[in-house]
Formats: sequence, structure tokens, C-alpha cells
Amino acid sequence: MNNIKQAIWTRELNNEALTIDPSFQLTILSMTLTAGTGTIKGSGLAGAVASNVINLVVGQSVTISSDGINPLGTFDIATTGTLALIGK
Repeated sequence: MNNIKQAIWTRELNNEALTIDPSFQLTILSMTLTAGTGTIKGSGLAGAVASNVINLVVGQSVTISSDGINPLGTFDIATTGTLALIGK
């Protein structure tokens, strides 16, 4: 068994927005909307098609992960309620 420890990051958003970018050094992020409304919007392009907003659903978790080596890219999260985040 190795002794490698991975820090866990947690945050609760309440009626606010947050931009996640590579400076967070996250390789995986899970989020659960617990009340109100919430959205997530990527900043990337797939060919010439831009990202658009995806609505989050109360009680339904969403997980975003990278290849495990490189951090996640830039995306925006917003809520008019409460959104729980946990990542590493």
C-alpha cells in the first residue's frame, strides 16, 4: 500500500457563480444541486460548435473528469439555490 495522499476540495455555492479553470488543479469534480436552479457551461469548442448551458436537476449528481494527469479546463457553474461541489 502506498502512502500517497490526495487532497479533497469541497465548496457549497449559495446563490452565486464560480468559474473553474486549470489553476484549481482539479482532475475530477462532482456536483449536486440540492435546491433552486443551477447551470454549467463549458468554454470549449467541438469543431466549430460552441458550448451552451446545461441545466442541473435537483438531487441529480454530475461528475466531470479529465484524463487524470491534466487538470480540468475552464467552465462556469451558477446557481440560484444551493450547489454542493467536491473535487480532487
